[in-house]
Amino acid sequence: MRLLSARAQKGHVAALFHAAACADADAEAAKRLRDLAAEGGHPVAQEMKGRLCLREQPNAECALAWLGRSAAQGRAGAMSLLGWAYSTGELVPRDDKRAFAYLMDAARLGDAAAQNNLGQMYETGRGAPANADDAYAWYQRAAEAGLGSAQVNLARSYIEGRGTAPDRAAAIFWLEQAQKQGVAEAGKLLAWLAAH
Repeated sequence: MRLLSARAQKGHVAALFHAAACADADAEAAKRLRDLAAEGGHPVAQEMKGRLCLREQPNAECALAWLGRSAAQGRAGAMSLLGWAYSTGELVPRDDKRAFAYLMDAARLGDAAAQNNLGQMYETGRGAPANADDAYAWYQRAAEAGLGSAQVNLARSYIEGRGTAPDRAAAIFWLEQAQKQGVAEAGKLLAWLAAH
């Protein structure tokens, strides 16, 4: 810890970030160290600062600036959140092409939320031509990564035969996985399947 502290005092951004992680996360000193790491270019600290801008005082300009800096360094979580922002129009005017690009980059890096959101864009034809096969493929990746909402989307693909052959057993399997995670829609779809 002493070596980490010495490097942090010299401004080493990774040391600043790790020193902040060792401290009480809510302590003012930890926040100051994370801010210094973000300003010094640490991508995880930048993403955290961007997320903090959204949580504490919803400040879109602050969030976009820090998330953008983090995404430019290849941070999948920041790209995923920017993709979500551009796809929903929550922080910025909706821009489906830009959303698609951010989500594709994050999805290729393995971000499950981005994979699911990319599947939805392919399903609806937003940001790219509608493509049921691509929607199914991205839902499958996110579902296998354990994302409950993607498990429901994958189950819907099996129920409706979109991007894959209809498969009731596979749909039930994925809905049960999502239900274990507390996804309410999964229970509703399981009840619907039981009645049909």
